[in-house]
Amino acid sequence: MIRPAVIADLAGMEAMGAQFFMASGLDKWFRFKKRCFSKLAADFMINDQAVILVGDTPMGLVVGMAAAIAYPCWFDDDHMTAQELFWWVEPSYRGGSLGAQLRLGLEDWARDKGCLTMEMGALEASRVETLAHMYERRGYGAKERIFCKSLKG
Repeated sequence: MIRPAVIADLAGMEAMGAQFFMASGLDKWFRFKKRCFSKLAADFMINDQAVILVGDTPMGLVVGMAAAIAYPCWFDDDHMTAQELFWWVEPSYRGGSLGAQLRLGLEDWARDKGCLTMEMGALEASRVETLAHMYERRGYGAKERIFCKSLKG
């Protein structure tokens, strides 16, 4: 079942957030701080322009999550867009429909917020070509690639 996250979900979400971070390859540039993730998740639960969804089993175990924000485009404030921040399903629960349900949940939320577009990411470390083909089959088009460089030392 897909539903909005609640505070009681935070412990499970923190564990999934850490797994997502390690699988993402982002550790090359950033550190994962559980308290920062928890604050973001809690803020998203009360922010009208953000959402954090979870997918749970019939037994109530949270095994997937996805988050997005809605905002006006910087070059056209009449055009609201939504951007996915993370999308994760526990590896042992992949292959079913949970990932698709989370993505569709984000899209439904974005429509309800008046968004005209939805942006989904494909991290380089997570089968980017496979995700690109999946997105394209569902009506998404490639928009840009983001590059990161460490500026310390």
